[in-house]
Amino acid sequence: MNIKQIFTGRIIRKSHLVGAVLAMFCGFVTSQAHAINVTYDFTGTCAGDCGPLGVLDTAVDTVTGTLELDLSEPTIAQEWEATDVLTYSFTYGNFTIDNTNSALENFDIGLATPFTTTATAPFSIDDNALLATFNEDNSVSLTIGVGGLNLIQANETCGGTCQAVAAGTWTRTSVIPIPAAVWLFGSGFIGLIGVARRKKA
Repeated sequence: MNIKQIFTGRIIRKSHLVGAVLAMFCGFVTSQAHAINVTYDFTGTCAGDCGPLGVLDTAVDTVTGTLELDLSEPTIAQEWEATDVLTYSFTYGNFTIDNTNSALENFDIGLATPFTTTATAPFSIDDNALLATFNEDNSVSLTIGVGGLNLIQANETCGGTCQAVAAGTWTRTSVIPIPAAVWLFGSGFIGLIGVARRKKA
């Protein structure tokens, strides 16, 4: 037995080689399945109107936004935290608060119950929310909850605190794509089978 014999296939059978490649392929696909990005869109309507606050030039009626989560497991009910949020952006008229201009953290407004995500909503526990604090002015923050958003600003003209509350719904909009590397791996596997058949012929 020598190295040349091993690599020319005299020792290792082609069936064993194909089996090994198939096992690698399946393992790769399984590992990729644990990285899932899910995006939810939010559309809300203010009670009467939102604003004007110090950050809002004029009153607005609707609020829109997106929330992208990195869910490590593709389950129907998955617990997650603020650290699982990849990007977020919410717009009240002329004012946008997002992951580039604010800091996000868990915000316990009642019970210390973990967030969960379902097939239709990003979270289903009313007792917890997310709190985004605007970097340029720590007096401005956004509470992100199951039923809507609450933009809050410390402002003397409001007698202490101004609030712009928008009740709305979350819609799952993303489609989880198959990673390009999976297609590449699959193509290589099919090519290997073709080469084995040509050698046999």
